[in-house]
Amino acid sequence: MNLWRVALLIATTAWLAGNVLLIVLAPVLFQHAPGQTHGGGHDFVSRFAAGVVFGDCIRVWSIGVTYSLLPLTLISGVAISLHALISGAKARCCLWLVLLASVALLHFWSESVIMTLNQLLPDLLAGRTGGERWSEFQQLHRESRAAVTAESAMALVLLLAAAIALLRPGKASATANDR
Repeated sequence: MNLWRVALLIATTAWLAGNVLLIVLAPVLFQHAPGQTHGGGHDFVSRFAAGVVFGDCIRVWSIGVTYSLLPLTLISGVAISLHALISGAKARCCLWLVLLASVALLHFWSESVIMTLNQLLPDLLAGRTGGERWSEFQQLHRESRAAVTAESAMALVLLLAAAIALLRPGKASATANDR
């Protein structure tokens, strides 16, 4: 059982570290985007270029989570949940399942918003859509930040739960290890 707890701990640590890296990377990327204006105007060109680069980075990371870290997290968490259920800890089993469902749903919400943003931005930059779509883009951008933040927070909660489970494996595991 400790193998599943370690796998869950590793997966959620990598997931959270990647999300935090992207959250920290965004302002740095936009701050250091090359300037395209002369005379003190607002630098739209480099900000959009930085946005396209960052959008691609977050899209690739989100797909990576979807196909590697999320399945590992879910499989490990379900194994831990089943062990809790078998050992008679129904409340702990339910808690694990709620945490797993929450992190999965938050990730899919985040991924959905990111994909929508990445589809909308090229049309906006090419002028294929009207100006009213910029407000939609801004709203999606705010929603994306909220989604990634919520996903990161839930990954942190899952990480803490995995760490606590690893440190305190429970009475059933302790008696099995004593034999």
